[in-house]
Amino acid sequence: MLEDLKQNILRLMPVESISPDRLSFIAATLLTMGLESLLYMARNPLLDIEQISGLSGSMAAGNVRGAIAFLCNPPPEH
Repeated sequence: MLEDLKQNILRLMPVESISPDRLSFIAATLLTMGLESLLYMARNPLLDIEQISGLSGSMAAGNVRGAIAFLCNPPPEH
């Protein structure tokens, strides 16, 4: 599952190269977020699953966009 997610991330990221450790970090963070969303939904069965899954997907997409922006324009080193 994690390897498939890494391949999907690589297709989306317009960066020339991303280190394996950064790729693993991004993929693991997204997977953790998705699993936490599932656990939250399981504890709250009255939630609208479509709305919560849409919200989770949007949050994950925002995190990927943030990672792309960071990797393409890293902050200056001190």
